[in-house]
Amino acid sequence: MIKSLFLGQHRQKLVTLAFWLLVLGTYVYYGQANDLTLADSVENIAILLTTSAVGPLLYIIIYWLRPLIFSQPRY
Repeated sequence: MIKSLFLGQHRQKLVTLAFWLLVLGTYVYYGQANDLTLADSVENIAILLTTSAVGPLLYIIIYWLRPLIFSQPRY
């Protein structure tokens, strides 16, 4: 009962936490797999997002997920 109540009250926060952990984990994996420094990896990601179709597509996906990812919790 208590566990289901907790999940019911904090479901959106847990989904948001999982999303940001996935983003952070993917970033760390990318940097380590390619043996990049922080500056190098940021530069590579910026180049990828500005010179290919990935940037606008990622923008659309983030805008679509925005209510879930960036919303304020309701009390």
